[in-house]
Amino acid sequence: VVRADTSGDPAFTDLLDRVRDAALDAHAHRDVPFDALVERLNPPRAPGRHPLFQIAVAGRRDTGGEPVLPGLRTRTDAVRTPTAKFDLTLEVDERSDAADRPAGIGLTLEYATDLFDADTARRLLDRLVLLLDAVAADPAAPVAAHDLLTPDERAAVAEDWQGAPAAPHDTTVHALFARRAAAHPERTAAVCGDRETSY
Repeated sequence: VVRADTSGDPAFTDLLDRVRDAALDAHAHRDVPFDALVERLNPPRAPGRHPLFQIAVAGRRDTGGEPVLPGLRTRTDAVRTPTAKFDLTLEVDERSDAADRPAGIGLTLEYATDLFDADTARRLLDRLVLLLDAVAADPAAPVAAHDLLTPDERAAVAEDWQGAPAAPHDTTVHALFARRAAAHPERTAAVCGDRETSY
């Protein structure tokens, strides 16, 4: 279990240093059995929740092919589990090409379906990709300074989510009513029970 200290709005490079230091510290204490850790910390428990963390991140290096075992033909298959162990599990696969050169990363997100739907999980991965692109472009910027909205979402926030325009402050209510009546005389102006009246 590794906690990441994100206080003070660190740059990505600083956050990476903090996480590395925390991981090395945790590795130095790897001989402490997990059950002993849980017993010692005695965290509050809730059914269906892990007592110490909700998000797991696992990294692995792709060896670039099938396992080679003398005298056997092998094949790698993905195995899906019917339930998620944690709220979210992010698997980061470092990929290599045939010459064993870095060829990017692959991301797989496993999620608890009682907490997240497929669209939400997809949006979380999309945000992570945006963040990774942003920190690769400017690793010295504070992590919180990076934009996590797609261009379509930014347009929706700027345009679609603005609601109705505010009433002008330089006119009266009866002038606004008269303007609406002149523009749409056939529309309903008032409703009382079953009765309606137009402008």
